[in-house]
Amino acid sequence: MKDGCWIIISVYPPQTECSDREEEKDEFYMTLGDVIRSVPEGDFLTVAGDLNGHVGTERRGLERVHGRRRIGCKNEDGERIIDLAVSNDLAICSTFFAKRKSQKVTYSSQGRRTEIDYILVRRQALKTVKDVKVLPGEDVTTQRKPLVADLNITLPPKRKVKMERRIRWWKL
Repeated sequence: MKDGCWIIISVYPPQTECSDREEEKDEFYMTLGDVIRSVPEGDFLTVAGDLNGHVGTERRGLERVHGRRRIGCKNEDGERIIDLAVSNDLAICSTFFAKRKSQKVTYSSQGRRTEIDYILVRRQALKTVKDVKVLPGEDVTTQRKPLVADLNITLPPKRKVKMERRIRWWKL
């Protein structure tokens, strides 16, 4: 990110259980892909939110976007997330960091613990992401844990404003 902006896209697609809304889900991901492609290459892009999917542990052929550090099995919505990442050269950040299960689970309900929240950045910007984790002691709601990313972004130095020297006439 040299002279660009930081674009953060917060997303919340239709829920996984809504199987009767498959067309709506497909349209959501197509629209999201269009929005991502409209962001200039020089800008730092972050896509974050409750994507309601499981990307699984299998990463054969997906090494560029998937770092193999996942819990659970891939589902249909996880496939959509991976397709979005591959088609837009985005890295699924939390898959690149080894964490305890308690630092990966973003949603728990009725004994089920899962990871459905993700942070994605352009693959070329993955080196700026130093860590991605869930804060287990913090609750957004009784079922949710916040997902956070530590980034190392260097800001351009402030330009010094050159001021014209004043002539101190009274000292002449």
